[in-house]
Amino acid sequence: MADTSPNIGLKKPLENEFVDIGIINGNMDKIDQSLGQMSNLPTAAKDAAGAISEIHDQLRHKPGVPIALNNGVQIVQGGDVPAILHPSMIGRTLINLLGRDGNCEQLNIWNSYQNTHSLVTTNVKYGNNAMRLTLNPAAAGGYGSAWRYFSIVGGKTYLLLFEGKVGTGTKMAVGVSGGDGATIGNEVTDTTKYCISYLTWTAPDSIMRQFSIYSYGADNTFNYVDGARLFEITATEKMYIDGLSVLTAQSYIESKYPYVDDMKHVNSVFMRNPGKNLLPLFSEWTQYSGTSTVTEFNTLSLDANSTVQMDVPCMPNYDYTFSVTNVGGGRILIATFDISMSLIAQSNYVVGSSISKVTEVNAKYIRVVLDTTGLSAKGFTNPMLNIGSIAIPFEPQKPSYLYLPDCNLRSNVEGSIADKLYTDGQGKPRVSRRFRETILDGTLMYTHDGDYTGYKRVNTSSIGGWVGDTTANIGIKYDGKLLTSVTNVPTFYDAVRFNNAGILYIYIADTDSGWGESYSPSQDEIKAYFNGWRMHLDGSGYQTPFNGMGTRGWHYRVDGVTNPSAGNGTLILPTTQAPSFTPYRLMYQLAQSVDEAVNYEGSLMLQEGANQIEVGTGIVVQEAAKPLTNGTSYYLNRTDVAGSNFKRRALRTIKIYKNGNIDTVWKIDNNSAGSSVVNGSSWAMTLNANLDPTAAYSVTYLALDTYALGIAPHSINAEYAPNIRESVESMVREVVEARTEISVLRNTKVQKQLPQWVVPTLSNGWTSAGGIPVKYSKDDSGNVIIDGYCWGGVATEGTTIFLLPRDYRPTERVLRAVLSHVPDIASPYIIVGTNGEVKIYKVAVGGTNNDFFMNGVSFRAAQ
Repeated sequence: MADTSPNIGLKKPLENEFVDIGIINGNMDKIDQSLGQMSNLPTAAKDAAGAISEIHDQLRHKPGVPIALNNGVQIVQGGDVPAILHPSMIGRTLINLLGRDGNCEQLNIWNSYQNTHSLVTTNVKYGNNAMRLTLNPAAAGGYGSAWRYFSIVGGKTYLLLFEGKVGTGTKMAVGVSGGDGATIGNEVTDTTKYCISYLTWTAPDSIMRQFSIYSYGADNTFNYVDGARLFEITATEKMYIDGLSVLTAQSYIESKYPYVDDMKHVNSVFMRNPGKNLLPLFSEWTQYSGTSTVTEFNTLSLDANSTVQMDVPCMPNYDYTFSVTNVGGGRILIATFDISMSLIAQSNYVVGSSISKVTEVNAKYIRVVLDTTGLSAKGFTNPMLNIGSIAIPFEPQKPSYLYLPDCNLRSNVEGSIADKLYTDGQGKPRVSRRFRETILDGTLMYTHDGDYTGYKRVNTSSIGGWVGDTTANIGIKYDGKLLTSVTNVPTFYDAVRFNNAGILYIYIADTDSGWGESYSPSQDEIKAYFNGWRMHLDGSGYQTPFNGMGTRGWHYRVDGVTNPSAGNGTLILPTTQAPSFTPYRLMYQLAQSVDEAVNYEGSLMLQEGANQIEVGTGIVVQEAAKPLTNGTSYYLNRTDVAGSNFKRRALRTIKIYKNGNIDTVWKIDNNSAGSSVVNGSSWAMTLNANLDPTAAYSVTYLALDTYALGIAPHSINAEYAPNIRESVESMVREVVEARTEISVLRNTKVQKQLPQWVVPTLSNGWTSAGGIPVKYSKDDSGNVIIDGYCWGGVATEGTTIFLLPRDYRPTERVLRAVLSHVPDIASPYIIVGTNGEVKIYKVAVGGTNNDFFMNGVSFRAAQ
């Protein structure tokens, strides 16, 4: 008798048995029944081997899938499962050689030829003003220009450009002119929006040239300009730009060479993915006309003759579908807009539940509209905008994001040496630093050590830690102009040298400092200069330098840059920073790279299928906010409610927080561009009853003036887990890390121990006194605290009191106020250097027997 198989009972005939066809068919039926319906397999393959292979592929180790993200909006295909993106990016520093002059906020820095230029608050692209060029009557050749000189280096290549908009004139163009004639860039003729006029140019010599903004038209006609900039580029990039069509080159330049004030780095970066549904809840939509009420979760009652709408970024040449549950027969519409929000096309109104559209080649935004014009009140529920030509089932928007508000990733001009941001094994962003940045102001110690015809040299050794005698180190003057970086003694001023011994030399024009040709400034007078004060001979006009005879005076510049003819003066040596002054800045290459943590918020998720990811700059994260009332409501970021403004003009308010938690009682308006009572285009309000006056409020928002914060990375490399196993393991690692951090914080809070105090050895004659020894400690958050009372030491400015060990030193110099019993002492303070030296300043004149208290001095240690 035949045996049977142990699992599914197949009959196995014996050697001497004839095989019955019924046995064979029965075996085949059992096999078929065991396998089941192959077409129902939830795999792409519909055979057993293929299905098993697919399942195994999801459960084995696989390397991450790389993707590249660019500045702006893009559509990225995700894998088979949701996964967290782990980004990396390279730093970049962009230096506008026009400083801040190209922002067109000041007139006196531009010269005129056959035109009158004026500031206007309409047709503005950057900042608060644009410049209008009006042609003079009978202008020869039908053109005029605004121009200014700029310094060049022979053999180097430059990119000159501005953004122009034609008013009543005919055209505009950028140009460079000098002894060898004029070279002119592409013409701008658009009257509806700002367009780029650009020019690449290789300097034949080092003689100064004119950066010219040419304006054409009939007599008394005008055109507008904003965002003028000048960059040094490589010869290779010049060749590349010259090989592009004008339209392609404009797009390339707009992305890679945005307008910046002076020197900016990759900073204030955001990456966001709204999820499959590109539309937020109804509470965030704009009421275009009439009235409406959000009655419950994502349900809108739209009153008769009313319209609501929502704008979202989009990609060109893609299918998008808008769907909504339409109760009662309201109307829906979909439209597209270009980068300047000019309408490209719109559908007809449809009484239905969905509508699809292919976006045009120049489309940047999609608008979806719900409307009851000529109708009674209607209801709408669950709006959804998805990528593709077919509506998918509704799901609420599930946004994910990664914010890097102060990453400041730097590079040298060529980009060959750069900071690098990466994601560590725990899913956290970190930075490998090659550069640091600091400021030169009146808190440093300076020495006058060189006098030349028309300029002087001063030095400081208060910084250090750089690679010396390299042009990778950069100095920026108070007016935003680039200082020439030299490796030997120059024959000109506005230059800087970082030498190998850790000494910084700055070369300053006598006309700029107000120090006369034969005058030798004191240390405090040099400090006053770096605090924004210019010296002059009192009684003979502010433009006359002081040569040692007569009475000295000091004045500060009206806007931080321009010398006044009168006012803003004093006969007492200033010790504080002048109003509206921006100190010198230094960026230097570190002698040894540093790996450190970086502040971040969030984690970027990649959904399966199509993802619309936006990369940009301008994010400000949880800035302290001050709600103020006008009587019935509290407001944020309203210029008509004094004191409520954010630090920067806001493009869009994202979240408002109360004691660190999201506060949902605020009504946010992100559509107030052009309003005279809003600081930017976004503001918020809530009723008085909703506000807790004892709470700490903060806000996360996108800044309008991104040029003042930083630039976006040109590209971001990222990778994501390719299958279920890698995705789960990645999430488990990050969950474990998060639980570890939470438990550490919980235990720290419950079992908080007093900090362990260290008593240092004091130097230069200083000793602890009064039973309150000088001591320092570091808490679990990395904050260093210095406390204690000392007296009797050397009182020379900048005397070192003690030295902090490496793990207790700050990333950048720290200035903190201290107290003293001595009546001569006015506002004493200490400076803690990155080398650990704790130095005393503003101690009493007279040498010794001074004292001071360091009561709770604190700062964050380098990580």
